[in-house]
Amino acid sequence: MVRKIFLNDKVIYVEQYKEEEVQGFKKIAVSFKVTSEAYHDIATLLYEEVFDVAVPEKKAGIPGENSDLLYFDNKSL
Repeated sequence: MVRKIFLNDKVIYVEQYKEEEVQGFKKIAVSFKVTSEAYHDIATLLYEEVFDVAVPEKKAGIPGENSDLLYFDNKSL
């Protein structure tokens, strides 16, 4: 089970992880909690649009493009 990912060397501890192949590309979806203290840094990171994604448990690292990442669920904050 994937418990953490890295976005541009920033560790993100995830609660849910889903991976699928879409038109020859790897797509991942994650759910994670963000504290109010870390919210600005995480939001700034996600708005960069292009970043490196590493999934240590899968021994995978890929360049990523932020296309469907910005979904916020207030219940998980």
